[in-house]
Amino acid sequence: MGLLCLKVKGPGWGEGFMSDQDYKVLSADKTTQIGVITRVWRGLSKEMFSIKDKYTINFPMDLHVSMKAMMMACALFIDLLEEERRRRNNSAHH
Repeated sequence: MGLLCLKVKGPGWGEGFMSDQDYKVLSADKTTQIGVITRVWRGLSKEMFSIKDKYTINFPMDLHVSMKAMMMACALFIDLLEEERRRRNNSAHH
């Protein structure tokens, strides 16, 4: 098992419905917010008819480069989880 560096707290139930979804990136001990990964809401028509998602990543400029890379990896993983959730929902409705 690897070393725990960050914790990501996703939006709660009902948060991000028809709006941006914030994923707070915290220190491993959950005492400090390191940054935020946001899944950007692009409007109803784009959300319904497109599989493309847009994310922004906000962090302090002086954050160590390895932590910046870790946040980028977290954003990619969140996108992967969102895509998997969509696939499951689509297959359940067909």
